[in-house]
Amino acid sequence: MKVEQKQVTKLAITETEYVHYSYGAINVYLEDFGLIEGKYHSGKVIVECDGDSWAKYWFSMGCNLIEFLSSTSVDYLTGKLLPSDEWYEVNIEDLTKKLKLKLFEQRRNKEIDDYEARQLYEDIESIDCITSGELFTSTNDTCEKLLGDDWYHDIPTKRSANCNHVENIIKAVKEAIEEIKEHKQCQNVNQ
Repeated sequence: MKVEQKQVTKLAITETEYVHYSYGAINVYLEDFGLIEGKYHSGKVIVECDGDSWAKYWFSMGCNLIEFLSSTSVDYLTGKLLPSDEWYEVNIEDLTKKLKLKLFEQRRNKEIDDYEARQLYEDIESIDCITSGELFTSTNDTCEKLLGDDWYHDIPTKRSANCNHVENIIKAVKEAIEEIKEHKQCQNVNQ
């Protein structure tokens, strides 16, 4: 077994305007591998906050890791650090509105009777009490009856709270990186 000890830059970000409910620091671990084969830069970032962590390795960057992270957009970094299935969640409020509209339409067109309409309405009202993950198992019959067999293809969504949280953390990281860059520039000028 071969073991190497390497230098990694750690940033501990506290008192940031972007993350209000963090119990500790946002810890950022930057590992810049420098030029690989004299052709391209590569590097890795790990971001940790409140026990959650996100990581990404870039094999080919046009500049060092700090410059790369500084020059890329918050959306790009969010997309790389957060899996795409965590970007959006079901918008329960919009879904219940959509289901009620369909229910009223079907009742008005006499496609369903009073009793079935009452049952479906009660099912729709109970949707407010479930999470997005439970939606597909507990409301499948109601959604299928009102929206058709492929109802799950047209579910209203919204940006997830987790995505917004990660995006705010990345904003704080980018701000911290800018401060580091400014500090280094001031040191270079003073030398």
